[in-house]
Formats: sequence, structure tokens, C-alpha cells
Amino acid sequence: MQKLHLVRRFILLPLATMFTTVGLLTGQADAGLIFTIDTFTSDTLSIKLAEDPTTGLAPRTDGLPTGTSPDLYFIATDESQKNDWILQSAATTISASGSIGGIAVKEEFFLIYNNDNFAGDALRATFSGGLNTGDVVTEALTFTWSGTNLFDPDAVDSITLTWGASNIGAIHPWGAFQSSTSTATVPEPSTAIAMGLLGIVGFAGNRRRRRQESVA
Repeated sequence: MQKLHLVRRFILLPLATMFTTVGLLTGQADAGLIFTIDTFTSDTLSIKLAEDPTTGLAPRTDGLPTGTSPDLYFIATDESQKNDWILQSAATTISASGSIGGIAVKEEFFLIYNNDNFAGDALRATFSGGLNTGDVVTEALTFTWSGTNLFDPDAVDSITLTWGASNIGAIHPWGAFQSSTSTATVPEPSTAIAMGLLGIVGFAGNRRRRRQESVA
């Protein structure tokens, strides 16, 4: 009985813990990249992906090989809106920084699709080498597309991030689904400015109050 207890304590339980931990880490790494929309106006769309070791590139869910595509796509989540939200295919400025799996973005290969026969409306972010399932953001990513009257923010309720172009035009969303973000959560520029001003006023008020208390 004592031997069985020792085997369970020092061999079976550590093994079970190890395999559970590996399983959790694997699941987290394939959970899909998560993004936020910082700015979305008719002239600018700015998207960010923070460094996060617990979320990596998720594979395709149909069981077929995902491949090592260097491309991420941002598309309308609702297929009925896939041709509505990008108004033209030329951006005055495209800027990008960051990396996935140590592979940096390559902004000169970024593309804007407007009413493409296969993609519909889409933004493509390209990296300097192939990406792999489970790769995480190793340096915070920022993508910005700017121009004049590029977008119609009111024409899309949510944006989806996918990886690769497998089955493009055949299903929606195509490629390996990562995550979706509602455009309704993006603050209007005037709101963001007002919130910033309120923060400054509040900070100044707190400093004044503390100074008066210290004098008293």
C-alpha cells in the first residue's frame, strides 16, 4: 500500500500535471491572435496586436493543412457586408511595425482589396517570411492604413482577422480564423479627445487638492 502511494505521489501525479500543462499551453498557443481597433474613420484604420505568449496563430478548423502563409487578412465578419466598407484600393500612407514568431512585417507588400472578385473588401498585412501555427506576437504589432475617404466605418459591424488565403472566394471567412472585433467599440476621435481632456483636468485637480492639503 505504501509503495502504491509513493508511485502515485512521485510518478503518476507529476506526469499527469506535466501532460495537463503541455496541453493547456498548446491550446493557448493555438487560441488565435487577438486584435484591437484603435482608430476607424473614413480616412484612417489603425489596428494593434499586443505581445501575448498565451495566444498564437490558430490553425484551420477543417482539418486540412494550414501551411506557412506570410499573410494576415482583415475582412468584414458578416459576409453580407464584405464589399461595403472599403471605398478604394489606394492608401496615401501604409505604416506597420512589429513581428510574429520573430518575423517582421513587410509593409511594402501590404494591399487593399476593394470589391475584389475573390476577397471582396480586405486588408492584407504581409510578413517577411512564412508564419507557423502557434507563432505568437513577439513584438507588438501596429498596422495603419491612411488616405482620403478610404473607408466607410458605418458599413461594417465587425472585422475578422484570418491567416492565409485558403478557400478564398469559396467560403467566408476564408483561411484560418483568428478572432473578430466589433467596430462599435472604437471611440470617435472627438470622444477620445474629450476623454483625454477630462483626464488632464482631473489630474490637475488632484494635484491642486493635494497641494492645498499639504499647506493646511
